[in-house]
Amino acid sequence: SLVCLAGFGNLAGQVDFFGRVHDEKCDFVRVSSCAANCTVNSEWAPDGRHFLTAVLAPRMRVDNGFSIWQALTGTKVLGMDLDELYDSQWRPEAPDSERFTEVTTEEVLTA
Repeated sequence: SLVCLAGFGNLAGQVDFFGRVHDEKCDFVRVSSCAANCTVNSEWAPDGRHFLTAVLAPRMRVDNGFSIWQALTGTKVLGMDLDELYDSQWRPEAPDSERFTEVTTEEVLTA
């Protein structure tokens, strides 16, 4: 499984992703990092491998938009700038969807 630790709000927007390397222990290693400046909203994707960050109005009147990040590599998959964005969220997906698979230890170790 993956965990995200990030500094949003008054902090610089540094995002670190950590992966569990042992199923029996609470042993995590940092697998990637990225910077998502001015983020107001963030959310994991249903697949557990992508992360959404967004700069929203009315808290921020400039630089509104969203970015989607690949958590295992820390790379931006998609970014879109908008004049005004008031909300961002993933489309709900059925729990029995095939896209719901655990992030394996091998994926974490190779990241």
